[in-house]
Amino acid sequence: MNKRLKLISIFLSAALVCALTIAFLHSKSGSKPQPAELIATQADRVAAPQRKPPPPAPTTQQQSTAARRIRLATVRTEGAPEKSTPSTNPSNIPAKSAPKALILPGVSNTDRVAYIPNAADRVKIEPPLELRRVAEERDFMPDSANPITIASDFECASPLEVKKISPTHFSVKIVTDSKVKNWFMFRVDGAAGKTVRIDIEDANWGKWNSLNPVYSNVESIDDLASFESKPASDKLVEAYNGAKLSDTSGQAWKYISDVWNEGKSFCFVQRFEDDQVFVAMRCPYTVKYNELYLASLANRIGVRVIEVGKSKEGRPLQLVQIGEDAKKNPCIVMYAREHPSEHDTSWAVQGAIEWLSGNSSEAIALRKQITLIAIPLLDPDGASKGVYERITQKFVYDGKEGPESRAYAAFFKNWVLSGNRLDLTLNLHNVESGEGAHLFCPATEVGSERKLLAASFQSLIIHEFARHGFLPGTKLADSRTTWFRLSGYLALMYGPLAMPYEINSQHRERHLTLRELQDMGSVFINTSAMYLAGPQSESLASSISDARERHSGRMALYGSVFAEHGISNALQIEWVSWQRNIERTREFEATHP
Repeated sequence: MNKRLKLISIFLSAALVCALTIAFLHSKSGSKPQPAELIATQADRVAAPQRKPPPPAPTTQQQSTAARRIRLATVRTEGAPEKSTPSTNPSNIPAKSAPKALILPGVSNTDRVAYIPNAADRVKIEPPLELRRVAEERDFMPDSANPITIASDFECASPLEVKKISPTHFSVKIVTDSKVKNWFMFRVDGAAGKTVRIDIEDANWGKWNSLNPVYSNVESIDDLASFESKPASDKLVEAYNGAKLSDTSGQAWKYISDVWNEGKSFCFVQRFEDDQVFVAMRCPYTVKYNELYLASLANRIGVRVIEVGKSKEGRPLQLVQIGEDAKKNPCIVMYAREHPSEHDTSWAVQGAIEWLSGNSSEAIALRKQITLIAIPLLDPDGASKGVYERITQKFVYDGKEGPESRAYAAFFKNWVLSGNRLDLTLNLHNVESGEGAHLFCPATEVGSERKLLAASFQSLIIHEFARHGFLPGTKLADSRTTWFRLSGYLALMYGPLAMPYEINSQHRERHLTLRELQDMGSVFINTSAMYLAGPQSESLASSISDARERHSGRMALYGSVFAEHGISNALQIEWVSWQRNIERTREFEATHP
């Protein structure tokens, strides 16, 4: 009996020890999550019907790269709203490993920079749409049947090298021969329903800091209907780069808001709803569009479209003449695209043509008082290639001038010899974005009298553009007019006042709509007419008269010589006679002290 009790006691002790051991091990392994905890865990996940398998563990180098590109969970810059990162972590790095952001005094809201202790880890905070793109690309299989492609093999597009970084992320490099790369345009195919990021390599952020490209789903960039612009609201929206964007709901070309820089790259991201989308630095004005637009003016009363010659590649060189009496009334020459990649300027010239040839009582009255010679696209060959410079300084006789400068020179020589007036030239250019106001004057003529005339005109321009709601620059630059450009050449030979202007449709304080850009043309024309009818008109007329007399004297001396030798090159006639007359004057002064 005692033996049996002893065995039972040993058995119970062993069972108790086993039970305690199992309980201890179970407490170490954790318990099954309760329903509420399970629901919370699922809510943090991104719905992924086609989720990719988990990626392999990153290498040491990948971890180092990712650590430098941490998306900080929350960054508040001075005066800026709080930005939060979505629950997904594109870099697969725990939030606790992110270094703490420091907000330094004096850092503006528009810089959007997160400063962290290690200078090497200083990064530009990417917009939420870019974080969303990364998450979408990671969590959903890309559409391999309809991949995204980027093309620039069409007229007026800038030549590009395209690198595919991921299915929705591309890097492009502008590869024109020119050192100045102030234009890009390309087509994105396979874009419907996708968020796409594009980086422009080697960008000049100093000039592009307020740049917001435009995009459109138009079928053709040559069709007139693709650029119809209707009135929109006065509402301004602040873009991610801090620029204030006008309402573009009335036009087919919309601003891209999500823009930032990373190193030397200009980056932007946009969700597209259409399969084919055009993206450009600003609203494009193509060679074919120009030809179609000028053809549409054929039936307008008081408007003449004149073809002055052909380009080197056989494209028509066309200008528009509006006005009733070119011999009596002052004449304004207004032209665009001396630099063929500066598209803003063509829209301003088109706006001048549209307003002056319109049916308003003001336009009808002004056509009886002035003459306008307008050239919306000076260099069609250069524009077709998307380059910055080709014939810009070719208005000089050196054997390299080319057919374009010879054709324009011949037209204006015949214009003057026919007794028509030539009073003022407006040579329009556009900056890239961050260089200045909506318009400013970058150069002026030398000589006290001519500079005073230019200053008087500039004062009126500032007043009138400000009155119409634009933001003009107030300084008259000290740089001198270049005689080898069309406006300088005309001023030197025939006396009209040369006034170059830079236009900026993407000024940080307010980006312009296409309609506002065209309205600049009408303000230029009305202001010029006011100036030519104002108190300074007598001084300008006297200066022009002196230049005309000098020109007549040169032709009397050397015209017969050129005719005898069959020389008809207008540039050669004007430059050689001008140079010979200078030499003759110097010889006379040397012999008659």
